[in-house]
Amino acid sequence: MSGQWFHEGCDDSSTAGAGCAGPLTTTQTPMEDVDLVLEQGASSWTLGVADAAGHAEDYAIGWRVRLPDEVMPGRAVLRAGGSKIDIQVEA
Repeated sequence: MSGQWFHEGCDDSSTAGAGCAGPLTTTQTPMEDVDLVLEQGASSWTLGVADAAGHAEDYAIGWRVRLPDEVMPGRAVLRAGGSKIDIQVEA
């Protein structure tokens, strides 16, 4: 599993739109120790922890995961670094 833009701070000087939701700063730093959590029903599992790469790699993170035996096929949610995505677990 992987994702991008896992950073702290907001170095958005664009005048084209609203930009970052947080306060404007002049620096961005890669997030560290980002948990990848799978939630299904009332259960949750931490699948991995990783640090983000730097700006040149778009603050990317990659986790190698193995699903716990308790995870069932069906709807679930993945959470990482304040983001979430609805997913479908397949057998």
